[in-house]
Amino acid sequence: SSAADRTYRIQVAGDADFAQVLHDEVAIHPEDLIRLDTRKPLERWWRVACVEKGRQGPWSEPQKFRLRVGAPIIEARPLPAVRTGSDEPVRTGHGDFLLLSPR
Repeated sequence: SSAADRTYRIQVAGDADFAQVLHDEVAIHPEDLIRLDTRKPLERWWRVACVEKGRQGPWSEPQKFRLRVGAPIIEARPLPAVRTGSDEPVRTGHGDFLLLSPR
């Protein structure tokens, strides 16, 4: 299938089990961004799944990130790797993302 047939679904939750889903975007394309409020410090979890021809693949392993007070808005976009503040890529294996953290 072509990249045009592929979208991504990302969820952000307040817990690693995703019992408390706070954001659920079902049609993320590589040019789309997700903006999260950083007015209060919080720990959040995110995961992503590829959707091809209307069928969703498996979820990636949940990844934890922290929102700091006054930090720039965190943006996520589908890219080949995940980056956190440590600049070490973490591969999800299913529709990878890049988390941009403040420097």
